[in-house]
Amino acid sequence: MAQGAELVQETVKPVEIVPAMAVKQGRELIDSRACLACHKLGDKDGAVAPDLSYEGLLKGETWIYEHFKNPRASISDSIMPTFRFTDPEFKALTSYLASLQSAPNLTSGEQTYKTLCQRCHGEKGDGHGLIAVYLDPYPRDLTKAAFMNSKTETRLAASVREGVAGTSMPAWGKILNEQQTKDVLAYVQTTFVKEARRAVREQKLPETNPVAMSKESAARGEATFVARCGGCHGRKGDGKGPNSLDILPRPRNLRNSDFVASVSDKRLFQSILYGVQGTAMPPWIDYGMSQNEVGDLVNFIRSINSKQPQGSQYAKSN
Repeated sequence: MAQGAELVQETVKPVEIVPAMAVKQGRELIDSRACLACHKLGDKDGAVAPDLSYEGLLKGETWIYEHFKNPRASISDSIMPTFRFTDPEFKALTSYLASLQSAPNLTSGEQTYKTLCQRCHGEKGDGHGLIAVYLDPYPRDLTKAAFMNSKTETRLAASVREGVAGTSMPAWGKILNEQQTKDVLAYVQTTFVKEARRAVREQKLPETNPVAMSKESAARGEATFVARCGGCHGRKGDGKGPNSLDILPRPRNLRNSDFVASVSDKRLFQSILYGVQGTAMPPWIDYGMSQNEVGDLVNFIRSINSKQPQGSQYAKSN
């Protein structure tokens, strides 16, 4: 796909960009270079890629510009090709998208869901949205009561507000206020989950990894990973283990550095020890895995990723 796009770009004459007209010319480039063959903007929709209508609110100019130049540097599993625009063209496209800062008027949780969430998560909330098949990782199935009810309302609100790094889930908190966030979560709960929320199981978790990062710890973690996790997550941790094709949702790609860096040690311990309800990820605490073994696993997972959480022992060691 990328090669084909590059061949097309080679046959297109570059546009001379006039700085004072960059926003207007950026819009013209969006139309003339068939961006809307994939994306949605206004009444045009290629039904393949995210809606760009609120891009200026969701993303900063630096992110938009860098994503245009190298999509996979921003979203590691993006299918968006790298286009051979000139730098002034990239900047004009960026200027136009950054100018899109009109927030939608959303007055109910249902309206918010249908406007912002349905494209990916689907009309039925099952993750089979219009563009879901083109996204990696796949959008979350919001009908999985076991998963949804295993997360606190605070955790769910944070995912809506802050987005999920390394995925196509944006930080809707740049558009939604606190009440709108509560309303859309309430709509999801009553419409798709269809079960009352219940108390989350008490879990004993360390705030940070009690096992210091070292080559020895990472090596022990790798051995445990290959033995216990490789069947689903793959020996390389890329989510492509031999069992992965039979599992929905797909196993997490643990080499997605943006995602892994965004997740705290505590959350990794939680997922490993207590599993992820509504998925194939089991609670390894029920199979005798100790906190030290989990600590080694966390160190191994951190070691295979280039980005690390800010202020952590991993960041300091790099």
